[in-house]
Amino acid sequence: MKYFKRLALFLRHLPVTLGQWCNRHLLALLFLSFVIVGGLIVLYPRMIVKIPAGYKGVIFRPFSGGVDLGHVYGEGFHFLFPFNVMSTYSIVLNVHQLEMDVLTSDLLKSKLKLSFQYSANEQTLPMLHRYLGADYLEKYILPELTASVREVFGKLNSNEAFTTDLRKVAQDISLSTDNFLINNLSPAGLTTIRLVRISAFQVEGIEFPPDVQASIENKIVLSNNAQAMVYKIQSTQQEASRKVIEGEGIKKFQELVNAGMTDNFLRHEGIEATRKLAESNNAKVVVFGTSNGGLPLILGDSGMNRSGVTKQDETPSVPSQAASSNHQTK
Repeated sequence: MKYFKRLALFLRHLPVTLGQWCNRHLLALLFLSFVIVGGLIVLYPRMIVKIPAGYKGVIFRPFSGGVDLGHVYGEGFHFLFPFNVMSTYSIVLNVHQLEMDVLTSDLLKSKLKLSFQYSANEQTLPMLHRYLGADYLEKYILPELTASVREVFGKLNSNEAFTTDLRKVAQDISLSTDNFLINNLSPAGLTTIRLVRISAFQVEGIEFPPDVQASIENKIVLSNNAQAMVYKIQSTQQEASRKVIEGEGIKKFQELVNAGMTDNFLRHEGIEATRKLAESNNAKVVVFGTSNGGLPLILGDSGMNRSGVTKQDETPSVPSQAASSNHQTK
């Protein structure tokens, strides 16, 4: 009972005691509060780290062993001690574009627009952070890739480099760069570990000097004109062959017709045509020739009047001179 009475008495006087203590140490409490709040504001970005989607994190502990090689941090928020540092790496397939000048074996200077895909190995991110660092693309990959491009294009002439073997050139550059990453960017004693991989390499654009570009375009125009001329010649030759075949056909047809075109046949055809015209209702004049082989001459009704009498019949007759002289004698 005495213990509970003392506890109750202490709790009763506790607020008064705390109030008196705070009054005596008010300045110290205010200073401590400012220090704590300011420290939280300053250290909050270093203590709470957000790893976005498509990225992984590697932690560096300066007071406890450096880079943590045994753990890779995933996406989301992570709490760190103030002096630890979290570095993030993209694990998705990244695409980088590069423009550079190259010189072929025949001294043609050209500007290339290149693109390649690269990605970091998620399982070896701690080693990548320790041995290469976050800026491995600018320090290691781009210099080696540039040197490999110039070396491959320098061995070929312009025709081989930019036309027939362009795909093979891209494959050689990708293979050369990938071998460099395997042989030179692996940790010491761990040559089988791949830290970075280049999966594709493409030549997206080629820009020649202005005079060379103009000559290439002129060559293409002349080549197209030559092909058009060949097409015209072939078309003309085919048309000439068609006319020859057509003439030969007409000649053979005429020979066949002339062989059977006898006098009796022509006379029979004329009689049949005359009969058909005579059976028609149109007005007509039929004149027969006096020769043995003559065919009838068919005239229309242009020389007929409405009464069916020709204009020659309507012409008044003129008395002959003999009749006139007899009339005068009487």
